[in-house]
Amino acid sequence: MSIQFHATPKEIFEFAAAAAMQHKLAIIAMDFPPVSYRQVLASELPRLTDTESVIRLILKPESPPTSELDDECESNSIIIDLSRPKNSALRQSLISVRGQSVEISELWKNVSGMLRKITKTGVSTTARSDRATRLYKAFRYTEGAKSLAASGIVMLPFAGGVELKLGG
Repeated sequence: MSIQFHATPKEIFEFAAAAAMQHKLAIIAMDFPPVSYRQVLASELPRLTDTESVIRLILKPESPPTSELDDECESNSIIIDLSRPKNSALRQSLISVRGQSVEISELWKNVSGMLRKITKTGVSTTARSDRATRLYKAFRYTEGAKSLAASGIVMLPFAGGVELKLGG
């Protein structure tokens, strides 16, 4: 299960901190390049907002031992893949769940619900190839992303060749 959405890095880090504090979750930041993992506190997330090497946040019900901070720490967790404005464009970020336990399923329900509360829906897409336009009601975005779009930042999907207009 996953949700694609547009948000500013600041909004994503604030959301992750709020989710971690509300649900008593451990937070692991994944940096790239090179790939490395480090545990961080919710109070440290605002300081990482401008750290471009942080490309993923991992929220876990239990804190893994430092010796296990590798790609295995991504199991049974909520994953947030971050996008940042680059070259006058912002790609969608992605939040997803890894694991099928009852505990992680319940956590996903709660954390994805928190995301839905801070995002709006409705995006029109325009294909770069033929300029065809379609409305997609399920696409999500934050107020910060809408402000970026109003300032001229192009909204792009997680992958693909369309431009997005937030708010339909």
